[in-house]
Amino acid sequence: MRKIVSGVLVLIVSAAVFYLLSGNNEKRTGQKPAAVSQTAGLEFLTIETEPISELIHFDGRVQAKERIELFPEVAGIFLRAEYSFREGVRFNRGDVLVRIDDTEAALQLQSSRSAFRNLVSSLMPDILLDYPDYADRFERYLEEIDSENSLAQLPDVADNQLCYFLSSRGLYERFYQIKSAEKSLEKFVIHAPFDGILTASNVREGSRVSPQTHLGTFISNHDFEFTTTLSKEAAAKLTPGIKAELSNRSGTGEWIARVSEINPSVDRRTQSVRVFMDLEGDGLMEGLYLTGQIKTGDQEERAVIPRSALLRTGHVYKLNGETVQMTPVEVDLIEGNRVWVSGLQSGDVIIANPERPLSGLQISNTGKIEL
Repeated sequence: MRKIVSGVLVLIVSAAVFYLLSGNNEKRTGQKPAAVSQTAGLEFLTIETEPISELIHFDGRVQAKERIELFPEVAGIFLRAEYSFREGVRFNRGDVLVRIDDTEAALQLQSSRSAFRNLVSSLMPDILLDYPDYADRFERYLEEIDSENSLAQLPDVADNQLCYFLSSRGLYERFYQIKSAEKSLEKFVIHAPFDGILTASNVREGSRVSPQTHLGTFISNHDFEFTTTLSKEAAAKLTPGIKAELSNRSGTGEWIARVSEINPSVDRRTQSVRVFMDLEGDGLMEGLYLTGQIKTGDQEERAVIPRSALLRTGHVYKLNGETVQMTPVEVDLIEGNRVWVSGLQSGDVIIANPERPLSGLQISNTGKIEL
């Protein structure tokens, strides 16, 4: 009897322990997640859209409308001109930008003019004898020849025989050789074609230069243009004369530009179109990076959301039924803490202040977030 009673007690205790363990396990595995109310810090925003003019965004760099790369056409020693040839030095139109030593070339030209005068003198007896109608013209021309001044044009000759005679003596050949040398002598000095500034200087006084030497870069410091690239669809919505608003990266400067030219061809590599804009104003510099936007006549539905609602990936957290999902949006304009976006519709509900990953969270019908 004692053995029977002991066995029964063991069975009862075992059953009780098993029951308790099974109940606790069921509670652990079958318990529903606890609901946390909106006081967890999340804020919800119901979207309201409105029709806004389409904005075309772009960026690019400022460049001078007038610029020249300075290369000499002659060889020689680089000399100091009216001002130092240094970066940042300003020149007015007509000022001497570059001066190269022309002493040797000038002396050779004077020698050629003297030889030409001797040639004309040697022809005068034949002209006086055979072509008296032209004698006075050539005498006056001979008197005007000066070895230090440019040659005047030869007298007009209508007599073919006289032309043949002058050609056979090499008069015309020598004349045009000297005129060519006079043009070459002018190339030892380069004048500023417009008001501007040196942005690059690659030589110093006393250096020997040649036609292959890049002396520097000279740009206009008044007229600037802005170039950018757009998709062919966006470029098709623009016309010359339309205004654009531009600003620098720090937001400290703003400018108004006008579209001046739209390249009619598409770049084969990028499939984009280059657009040129006239740009004026203070604070502009060659190479300055600017961003801008253009309003077109087309309108799209856009919404204003707080900047805190926009993720770095260009998405927002939107409620889709009872589930939080990441939804992509397109940013059209940022004004302080407000962001204009497209891709949302009126009535959409988004989370205004996501501070942690929320995609896939469940929202109960009572407005609670299930973690």
